[in-house]
Amino acid sequence: MRHVCLFALMVVAITAILLNAQTVVTGDLTGTVTDPSSGVLPNARIVLTNDATGEIHTANSIESGEFRIPLLRPGTYTLRVESTGFQPATEKVTVSLGQVTNTKIQLSLQAQTQVVNVSESAGLVQSDNANLATTYSTVQLENLPAPGQDMTSYAFTTPGVTVSTGGGYGNFSAFGLPGVSNLFTINGNDNMDPYLNLNNSGASNLTLGANEIQEAAVVLNGYTGQYGRQAGAQVNYVTKSGSNAFHGNLDWLYNDRILNANDWFNNATGTERPFSISNEWADSIGGPIVRNKAFFFVDNEGLRYVLPGGGPVYIPTQDFANAVLSNLAATNPAAVPLYTTAFNLYQGASGASRHALRRFATRPTI
Repeated sequence: MRHVCLFALMVVAITAILLNAQTVVTGDLTGTVTDPSSGVLPNARIVLTNDATGEIHTANSIESGEFRIPLLRPGTYTLRVESTGFQPATEKVTVSLGQVTNTKIQLSLQAQTQVVNVSESAGLVQSDNANLATTYSTVQLENLPAPGQDMTSYAFTTPGVTVSTGGGYGNFSAFGLPGVSNLFTINGNDNMDPYLNLNNSGASNLTLGANEIQEAAVVLNGYTGQYGRQAGAQVNYVTKSGSNAFHGNLDWLYNDRILNANDWFNNATGTERPFSISNEWADSIGGPIVRNKAFFFVDNEGLRYVLPGGGPVYIPTQDFANAVLSNLAATNPAAVPLYTTAFNLYQGASGASRHALRRFATRPTI
């Protein structure tokens, strides 16, 4: 009996953990159903259909006329409300990541043939918690700048976030807390550096994935059950998925030194623009496997930087190369081919013909 009780407790605990984890990547829909006199309608049938995948969720309004459909994937839905003696009503609702969308449906009497079609639902009001959540839709993400396709930069426009200018770790802070206090998740899983507790960011350490993000939510002051561990910004992403229609994209971002002005100090000293080329690409495709049941989505992203290096580069003179090869021929003949190849690479390097000869003198130390 004891083992049965322990097993039951484990099942309940695991279920609770899963439900909390799912709310990090989902949204909720709540609403109230009323009659023409604004009286509440209990036991009204609620049918919610995902416009992209055809997935259907159902519920019934309670005695107060209210209903709630939790754990919804962000996206656009068609809401249909039916009740005996009343004309069905439909409206479009948008469920956002980490938000509770609230709507009010007023049904007309059956004798009337009017069907209510509402294009927008009520504004998002977080009346049941103190979370400060900023949600970014697909359209917003496509229009916000993301240097290097670094998806962590979307949080820069969130109220309370300050972009880092190089001090400390991380590329931004929230309400003055350090970058190590921020938490990044993608589809509910950590997207962090396991050693420094940071997101990868910066010119050469970007967090790629902007092309596959459907929505992003930056939650500050997140003290409800699904958030925790870090006191800074909770940055949550959900990726795109397949739908009943095929869709995809192909992007190529290119930057060359010809497209950029030279540095002021280089112009002052007559130095040419340094050699630098940036190539970055992204492509994706998604669609149905079985309509309304199974879907696929594939995303591919990458970058290739050729950046200039700073400081002088030293190459051996021909006299030095000859001295080394002569010494090797007498002491280690087997190494001569390797060193010959290395010296030829130095002499054939770009810019070797324009090198400035420098001589180094050594003095005995007493």
